[in-house]
Amino acid sequence: MKAFIIKSPTGALLPATSVDAEQIAKLKNGEIYEIYLKKKRSNPYLRRWMKLLHYAYDIWCETREPVIHKGEVVQPNFDRFREDIIITAGFYECTFNINGELRLIAKSISFDKMEQDEFEKLYDASISVILSKVMNNTKMSPVDLKIAIDNILSYEP
Repeated sequence: MKAFIIKSPTGALLPATSVDAEQIAKLKNGEIYEIYLKKKRSNPYLRRWMKLLHYAYDIWCETREPVIHKGEVVQPNFDRFREDIIITAGFYECTFNINGELRLIAKSISFDKMEQDEFEKLYDASISVILSKVMNNTKMSPVDLKIAIDNILSYEP
């Protein structure tokens, strides 16, 4: 069973929705239950982070030097860019390939793999990475970049 709860000002744990209340009502009075508590991550925060990455990716695509491999222009890839931002921000796991060479794998940002507080640290670290690696020719501060993302989000439905 999975249910979402909210801690009230009195300290009582209350169901977050009517569906959660129905789930909790199924529990027998007087029984002991083991629960696992996990703070729900903020979906708007994820949306803000993704908007930040798309903003930086668009700038990066416009300003980067073309890469040629075997006579062909290699196209940028947003998923690779996202993973590189995560890794450069310090959120990665180490492994190695078949040749024994070290490889860094971006940590998963899925809701069940990364808690809200860690995600907030990733967000702040991502801003630093973007300013130093993508927007290093600008005089934008972390606050300026956050304001730019807030402005972009305010124009979306």
